[in-house]
Amino acid sequence: KCSREGSDDACMAHVEELIKKDRSDATLLGIESLLLLTDQDRSACPITAAEAVLGINGHSAIKDFIHKCIHCPRSALSPEVNYFDYASRQCETMHNTALAVLGNSLQTASDAECPRLVRSLLQSSEWMGQSGIVDVLLSELSHAEDRSHDAYHAVRCFNALLDSSSKMKRTLIDRGLGNMLKDSQLVGRRRHSLLAQECDAALALLTDV
Repeated sequence: KCSREGSDDACMAHVEELIKKDRSDATLLGIESLLLLTDQDRSACPITAAEAVLGINGHSAIKDFIHKCIHCPRSALSPEVNYFDYASRQCETMHNTALAVLGNSLQTASDAECPRLVRSLLQSSEWMGQSGIVDVLLSELSHAEDRSHDAYHAVRCFNALLDSSSKMKRTLIDRGLGNMLKDSQLVGRRRHSLLAQECDAALALLTDV
């Protein structure tokens, strides 16, 4: 646990050990640990954990792991078959948790008055390039009807990005974020109130360009 001063690096090192293991239970524990550590309300070291996820403080293994989970391909199996396919269910769990970890990390960086951490992503090809993280997040919004909770975490990420700089905001508008948010907002109002709330906040940020 990150409960003592100076233990942050040791905590991140332990997470790295877990995610590098060739066992699904260990990697799941690792990503669930990151979900806790990046949560401002429950963690003693949310900034350190957020920086690790965003690749700021040298913990590239953690950043690469989260990116891998976010890019995890969706199963082509039917929902009925997929329910009984362990690998597919594991992939979906890791994907959704990675989106939640990313949302926590971006919000922590923003709330800690470290907007430079979020603004720096504008120069990252891993984020802004073709098939980058932003494209994956936009794809989540386009599937909001089927995967509302994934879309919810994607909009959490967009809220932090939109709030980071005017240039980031204009870039996301040019990528078509506005219309996707409106469509997701309608889905949220029908079936996922948290998604609707995040879309409301994001659309409000878009009006202030």
